[in-house]
Amino acid sequence: MAKNQQLLRMFAVKNMNDKTTVIAACIAQENDKLKALGVELHSLQESNADNDKSTAGDKYDTERSMVHQEMDKLIKQTEIEGYILNQLEQMNPDKHFSSAASGGLISTNKGNYLLGAACGKVMLDKTLVFGVSMASPLAKAMLGQTKGDVFSLNGNDFEIKEII
Repeated sequence: MAKNQQLLRMFAVKNMNDKTTVIAACIAQENDKLKALGVELHSLQESNADNDKSTAGDKYDTERSMVHQEMDKLIKQTEIEGYILNQLEQMNPDKHFSSAASGGLISTNKGNYLLGAACGKVMLDKTLVFGVSMASPLAKAMLGQTKGDVFSLNGNDFEIKEII
């Protein structure tokens, strides 16, 4: 069983009122992503160091260039995941909302959403929660809506059941 799954199993959501658990699980997931990116980046750095020792010519120059490109991608992804982690850490799990806003945990007829951090989906016990950025079309459509409101996005009707 993957370490991430073990951590998430520790965070069993009994009901949607447990925003602390949802945020903690999202943070654990982001930390796992950052750790995996760090391991992969370290591996590429070691590979690149080995390539620097060779003086065989164009073949190794091309390989070094490819390794640098991959390292640049990993560095960019690490920055993105770090930003998402920071967004999650800034959320106040004790703050409850009367309308959909960043940091709110929203339950709809189509699913459960944590607004304000694009951390993707997190399965907690039998509850699936999607972390979505405030820049996403879903969050923009949901922003300011209150319990009982219905809104449409891409031909789908969403009814807000609960806001925490």
